[in-house]
Amino acid sequence: SAAQKARELVSSLLTEPALSRPWLLNVNVPNRPFETLGAATVCRLGRRHAAEAVIKQTSPRGETMYWIGAAGAAADDGPGTDFYAAAQGRVTVTPLKVDLTDHDALRYWTPLVSQLAPNSSGETGSGL
Repeated sequence: SAAQKARELVSSLLTEPALSRPWLLNVNVPNRPFETLGAATVCRLGRRHAAEAVIKQTSPRGETMYWIGAAGAAADDGPGTDFYAAAQGRVTVTPLKVDLTDHDALRYWTPLVSQLAPNSSGETGSGL
């Protein structure tokens, strides 16, 4: 179901001329038969509590391995969130920002970082 819905979504989006700039979508497809999936819904991301701890183990070959802890329980799963819509059987689509830079904070951090001790080449400053 997820592969079929993803193929359908991508195929329809590729024909949209307005999508010429980079974009990133978070898509969730409920685990159910394709025929029972609800319509796609644009919504915001829900929020989770912290994930369970990572488990560090040694493999039978003596190598260190890590098991990623399970996702935390939903902390914000109300109407308008992807959690809520997916629980209703709907495919969720959330447009995400590609650039995580906090542009407003650059002005704040530039003078602070420029006061740091010089690096090994004798330079100071952040280069921002």
